[in-house]
Amino acid sequence: MKKLLKFIKILVITIISLFVILFALNEIEMHYAQKNNIYTEKPIIYPKGYSDLSIFTNGKELNKQLFNDIKNAKKEVHIYFFSISNDKVSHQFLNILKEKSDEGVPVYYAVDRLGGILLERKEKKSLIEHGVHFTYFNQPKL
Repeated sequence: MKKLLKFIKILVITIISLFVILFALNEIEMHYAQKNNIYTEKPIIYPKGYSDLSIFTNGKELNKQLFNDIKNAKKEVHIYFFSISNDKVSHQFLNILKEKSDEGVPVYYAVDRLGGILLERKEKKSLIEHGVHFTYFNQPKL
């Protein structure tokens, strides 16, 4: 029991010492930055972004827009989804990807390994047969 208490005491002292050292280093860095006017020499300027970003709070509206965008794609389609299910909307989505690929438009579709667990093997095979470049991302590692 005494050895355990001694170990805990040493551990606590070490952690507190590390925090003191990190605090001191931060103060030194801030003092150096202020002394050399680092913040005034290089102001932070973010690039202007231009996009037609839309935020959807309704799934039906999102699917309608997404399906329409895929159907109207001319050059290529890139889809990265966290999950796919075994339901009517998912099958409609996958059929649109296959149709677009059949038209000759390159289609790249990636789904998270865990989020795509409900994607049936035959559906994956059908996507590949239609020319969809299918892959999983974030494969779990043990």
